[in-house]
Amino acid sequence: MYKHLKGETEIPVNPQRIVSFYHLGELMALGVKPVGTTTFILDNPLISDTSGISDVGVPPDAEKILSLEPDLIVTTAAFAEAVEGGYDALSQIAPTIVVEQYNDPIKDVEMFGDILGKQEEARLWNEQFTAKIAEYKEKISPYVGSDETFSILNVRPDALFVYGDTNMGGNIIYKYLGLKPTAKVETDVIKGETWEISSEVIPDFIGDRLFLAVNDGAEDKLKDVQKLIEQSPAGKANKVYNIDFDEFLLSDPISVEQQLDIIVDILVGNNE
Repeated sequence: MYKHLKGETEIPVNPQRIVSFYHLGELMALGVKPVGTTTFILDNPLISDTSGISDVGVPPDAEKILSLEPDLIVTTAAFAEAVEGGYDALSQIAPTIVVEQYNDPIKDVEMFGDILGKQEEARLWNEQFTAKIAEYKEKISPYVGSDETFSILNVRPDALFVYGDTNMGGNIIYKYLGLKPTAKVETDVIKGETWEISSEVIPDFIGDRLFLAVNDGAEDKLKDVQKLIEQSPAGKANKVYNIDFDEFLLSDPISVEQQLDIIVDILVGNNE
């Protein structure tokens, strides 16, 4: 019996036909390819080998899921609620577990190692990922000052978001590489609940270096804030780095490894 957010469920040993609404990268990091996942996850540009994985839609379609004859369904609470009939409808199709959404590849890989009986594969993945982080921290150290501060700004058509240490590269920048956030990012975002900000407070959040993700259709919004960005410490030092929103949206293990490569290449390449 596996204990999860909806209770306890008996799950098969070594399931062969998994439908996972959210955790595609976690499964693939353990060498498991599900038979189905959602459109949202399949659109991830950093996961290339999706052949043989069916699209169950967004919201997930119960009939499509049923047609895949799954022996295990894995979902987050939000995706379970999005299905017509919710968790009860899913559990009538196959054993269904509702799991946490940690946005932390190490925790997520450990969790799926326990679910699938692949603890050794999970341990090996986490070992190599931890070693990669240590290698990259050493690699960037000549190029990053100990007092330099970092920020992540996302410009959307109708909003501005500052990210903390969970996603959009924040987990990599702040948690794994140990780079410093600005004081305002630390207090208001990482330790607080502020994400969306107004244009006039942009200078309070931008530090010595800025990772900037501009969504499609946000060109006018970017023009509105361009001067504030240019007048920031990062802007004045020409240390504003563009990242792709779609590439940095998810924090699964496959994506995070590639995001780590991108960020380190930026930090090293812009200083060589």
